[in-house]
Amino acid sequence: MPGELNSPYRRDPFTGDFYPKWNEADEVHVATLQESNGLVGFFLFEAPQLRQPSDFICAVLDDEYDETGTPLVENARLDSPDADEFRVDYDADGYFGTGFVEVNASRVGQFFRVGYWGLGTPPRWETHLRAALTVSENFAVAGDLEVGGDLVINDGENVFSVVGSVISAHENRVRNIANAVDADDAVSLGQAGELVEQHGVERLSGSGTWARPRGVSKVFLVAIGGGGSGAVNGGGGGGGGGGAAVYGLVDLDAIDPDETDFAYVVGGAGVDTTIFGAVAKAGASGSGVTGGAGGAGSTIPAEMIGREAVGGTGANGSGGTGGGGGAAAGGLGGTGANGSGSTGGAATGFFSGSGGNGTLTNGAAGVSFGGGGGGGQTTGGAGANGFIFLIY
Repeated sequence: MPGELNSPYRRDPFTGDFYPKWNEADEVHVATLQESNGLVGFFLFEAPQLRQPSDFICAVLDDEYDETGTPLVENARLDSPDADEFRVDYDADGYFGTGFVEVNASRVGQFFRVGYWGLGTPPRWETHLRAALTVSENFAVAGDLEVGGDLVINDGENVFSVVGSVISAHENRVRNIANAVDADDAVSLGQAGELVEQHGVERLSGSGTWARPRGVSKVFLVAIGGGGSGAVNGGGGGGGGGGAAVYGLVDLDAIDPDETDFAYVVGGAGVDTTIFGAVAKAGASGSGVTGGAGGAGSTIPAEMIGREAVGGTGANGSGGTGGGGGAAAGGLGGTGANGSGSTGGAATGFFSGSGGNGTLTNGAAGVSFGGGGGGGQTTGGAGANGFIFLIY
């Protein structure tokens, strides 16, 4: 290395100006083929200063002990050298500052003596380490740090390492990572929330689409059909029938493991309740003085382990008084109670609604959920809406 490499006298510590010194006689290099770019040449010991006109000397020697050698001609930066030429990557604007001197490919293995104005600082290629580096003191990098191989930082233990595409940390927080793709990857806070299997209880209303929560594969379902409405008749309208019930465990993955949205309908008066292919039949409305039948013939799909229960029948009208509506079937068992005379069937099952009472004038509405309406002479009571209840 040159005797005054990194000398404090190369730079004014107050103005930052460089005062380069001529570096000659102690730099002899061998031209080698560079594996990284396929060029033939060598790297200087110091960052070279570009001068106009250039007075850089590069002489090819007969051997390493030759005192003079044969000077070569310097080429411009972008001109590849012929057999009697060379070019230099200076530490200057328009250059990269690596201090690389390229010669013709025919010069592999030959010795060269160089002379140039050195800046007293290492050329930038020395930050691209070709061997292990051990730093005993604090080490700071002001710009970006690129590591072509493995990076391991430790204090007796493997505190942090980057080996290939795997980042490992010991008692250190890893920040700003991408989404995990492999089983052993760390995950971000946002992605972790998405990965947690969700559990809950929901009651649906109206009609629409139910979105399957992440991680949910099975759902316990209770569905009740809408109650039938009571009839209007001068002799006493018949009461409406109560809605049927379907309940049990549905395997969503068996329906479609990729499906996330499931359509549903919570039946209104006289309308079936449907979801996941299950159908809870509605109670029939009264007709004249005849009470409507309770919901029956419900559907239990193959992907569901469950049962159905029939709704209660509405009572017939008699003597001008409307018949009572039938009660809905129980959501967890039990057939709906029938209407009796003008009295609506009493609800006895879980979630089931009672039937509305029949009257001389206006029949009472069925009670939620799924109760049949009572009959009357002026108006019949409306059947109650059905019901969907999910546990997952």
